[in-house]
Amino acid sequence: MPAYQALVSKISRSQILSDYEIAFVNASGLPLRFQPVGEPVKQKPPLHDHPAENPFCALLSQTHEGCKMCLEVDRKLLAADGPQPRTEICIAGLADTAVPVIVNGRLAGYLRTGQVALEQPEKARFSKIARTLMDWGMSTNLSQAEDAWFHSKVLSSQQYEAFIQLLKVFARHIGLAAEQFPSAPQDTESPLIQKARLYIESHQQEELHVQDVAKVLNLSVFYFCKVFRKATGKSFTEDLSEVRVAKAKNLLQNPHIRVAEIAFEVGFQSLTHFNRVFRKLTGQSPTAFRQSLGRALVPECAEVVFT
Repeated sequence: MPAYQALVSKISRSQILSDYEIAFVNASGLPLRFQPVGEPVKQKPPLHDHPAENPFCALLSQTHEGCKMCLEVDRKLLAADGPQPRTEICIAGLADTAVPVIVNGRLAGYLRTGQVALEQPEKARFSKIARTLMDWGMSTNLSQAEDAWFHSKVLSSQQYEAFIQLLKVFARHIGLAAEQFPSAPQDTESPLIQKARLYIESHQQEELHVQDVAKVLNLSVFYFCKVFRKATGKSFTEDLSEVRVAKAKNLLQNPHIRVAEIAFEVGFQSLTHFNRVFRKLTGQSPTAFRQSLGRALVPECAEVVFT
């Protein structure tokens, strides 16, 4: 099992997944994230804080009951058996979908998208939603919620199904690519290394030091560094930088977030350091990378008009 978790972690951090996410978000306007199987239970839905998150869903997740409802939809999506995508419609009439990613016959995770209306929003429908929101204590934010709901992304069922079919192709491609990933060194199968990776990924936005991780593992800094490098072929600092840059590449999809904000959001303590590390790992500056996103799509995709 640890070896398989290492493979799932590689998928999460892979360039191919990052490229797919960027292209899909640009083409569809919908959020997309890979949700690894077996990841720790979170208190927020998987698409929370995504640059393309539906503003109504973002507002809803700020309430206890709203977040609870979103997590219940998430539970239903992940409870389904089989390799086929599953879509659930929440009480606000928004569709969410989970597309399984299969590697070597085993479930590795899901491509998650949605927060999209499949019918044009109508005043009468929101009146019913408003009653539920009032029961949840959102009476003071109803006007804001209504405006956000009416600005939800709207696609026809046929358009949305076409995007899901595209994700099915993505999922198969990612699964096949993952099967060709180099086998991890034996030490990466250690639960200790898995725990270290998980801690790094879940705390990458903080001012994280090698001493923090070593302390969590109850190891000396010297021994942790030795074991970690032998297992991963990288230092703690190199691994942390890769995790942060991968997160930054996703945030750069949103042109409304300043590069400086992204730098601090992913855990860098200075913009200069962020620029230097980003360029070292990607071969270009964050600004150049963002500019390249607009050229990532083929011309046909750029001409698509959604109703």
